Amino acid sequence: MIMNTKQYHHVTAQSSVSRQSGFSLLEVLIAVVILSVGLLGLAGMQVTSLKYVTSSLQRTQATSLAYDILDRMRANPNGIYATGYGDPASKYTQTCLGAVTCDAATMVDYDLSEWKTAIEALLPGGQGDIPERIGNRVQVKVHWIDRRDQKNADQNMLEITMRTEL
Repeated sequence: MIMNTKQYHHVTAQSSVSRQSGFSLLEVLIAVVILSVGLLGLAGMQVTSLKYVTSSLQRTQATSLAYDILDRMRANPNGIYATGYGDPASKYTQTCLGAVTCDAATMVDYDLSEWKTAIEALLPGGQGDIPERIGNRVQVKVHWIDRRDQKNADQNMLEITMRTEL
């Protein structure tokens, strides 16, 4: 009689656990540290990006406001020659809304009032003036405080200057 002499090795659950026991606590801590450093870097990039997006928005608004007053001047050519749109010191309160007639000088006051109010509302420390008008050539300046660098916020005045011929 021939007997089967093969021996079978049984693998038990206990022996496989002893070979591979999973992640150690040290490996988990290293992974958490690496993930934390990556997330802190990402948060820093988000903050920097937000600062530059805000600065870009302010530049766009300043450019749009400069175009706004130039368009108002083009729409009121008699006002350009009557008053010049160039009085930067006074606060304008005139209005043409609801008036039966509105002359060119009153319209200039209204335009400048709306323009300066918009600059003050949209730009931090915003101011605008029209320092130069020679014939049909006009220069418009809009300046404001750029607050990207909080340490030198008072020194960061930005300015948009537009020169055009009406």
